[in-house]
Amino acid sequence: MQSYTSASAPVVLLVIGALLSLACGLLILSWVVVHNSHVARRDVRRIAAEISSLMRQSREEERVSAELSAQVSILRSEVEQLGANVNSGVNEMRQGHAAMVNDMRAMAERQYHYQAQIQQQMAQQMRARAPVVVHPSQWTQAEAVEVPQEEEIAAPMPMPPRAGSLDDMSSFGDAVIISLEPVIDLFSGKTAHYRLHHAFDAAHKTDADRAERRPALDIYLYREALVLLRRLRKRDNRLNILVPLSSSTLAIPDALSRIAQLHASEPGISDGLVVDIPHAVLASLSQSSLEGLAYMARSGIEMSLSNAAVSGLDLAALDKLNVRYVGIAAGSVGSEPKQSAGIANFVQAARALRVQVIVTGVANAQQATQLMRVARFAAGPAFAEPRRVRRDVAGQPPPPEDVAAAE
Repeated sequence: MQSYTSASAPVVLLVIGALLSLACGLLILSWVVVHNSHVARRDVRRIAAEISSLMRQSREEERVSAELSAQVSILRSEVEQLGANVNSGVNEMRQGHAAMVNDMRAMAERQYHYQAQIQQQMAQQMRARAPVVVHPSQWTQAEAVEVPQEEEIAAPMPMPPRAGSLDDMSSFGDAVIISLEPVIDLFSGKTAHYRLHHAFDAAHKTDADRAERRPALDIYLYREALVLLRRLRKRDNRLNILVPLSSSTLAIPDALSRIAQLHASEPGISDGLVVDIPHAVLASLSQSSLEGLAYMARSGIEMSLSNAAVSGLDLAALDKLNVRYVGIAAGSVGSEPKQSAGIANFVQAARALRVQVIVTGVANAQQATQLMRVARFAAGPAFAEPRRVRRDVAGQPPPPEDVAAAE
């Protein structure tokens, strides 16, 4: 009996050990199951929270989208209405420009025919008044007068210009301050052209800054610009200078004739002088001023429109008037994509007609960077302020460094 008990003891111990191992395994398994279920519940709660948050965001986005759709609909209707108004205004301006061009063409033709008739009448009068040539042997005693010798004829003394006339420019030399503002090529960063500005010295302003002296002042500025351009063209033969011209000068044929004579005096240089006229004065020009505008175009003088309103320009009509530059203010370009696209389309259409657009009044580098997507030429404080031109001797051109603004 004892031997049987001693023999079965190891088996019992093995069974007990196996049962204990099984119990431990079950405990570990149950712990793993409980832990995993806890983790699963936590993940489920987290996923549920995320789904709730996403649903709230989706509802908020739907609400914002509905509001944006309503605003877009309102803006679309406003833009369509604005486009209709702009198209109507552009059509009216185009018709006005076309009528103005037709009037100027008719005036130019009438003036041409009138001049031809005058010349024909003068030729007929000259032929009618042709002197009868009589041989000296047939002269009577009274007619045979003694001809003075060449040294006895006194040379006529040149008369000084009458004060206040177009030839009297003595008061401008000390009173007028001329400065040049560079027009920058945004692609190369170099000076492409110059804009001429003028001011009056306070000590001599009374004598020069008078309305009746403006035509003589415009002739003076054109003459001085020719002297400056002669020096500047030695550095770059493509440089031009935009010279301001007043509307009152357009109504004086004698003043325009002087400017045309200056333009024809140096064909290789004077073709770089561009007459600059404010766009705002075109609508208020008198009949005589319109005739002067047509006269300059026939004389081959290129013109520029400053501070132009893009929506009111007829490029085809400007091309017939020999307008080669249009200046628009940087503030009118704007930062809106549609507005910039409109300006860019205008610049492209102008370039097709050989009309260059100059954006003026560029204030800072950020504005200049935005303009590179729209136009090629620009001017303003962002590049350089107008630089005063020093005159060492009246009527003599200054040194090159004094007429060249910083590039």
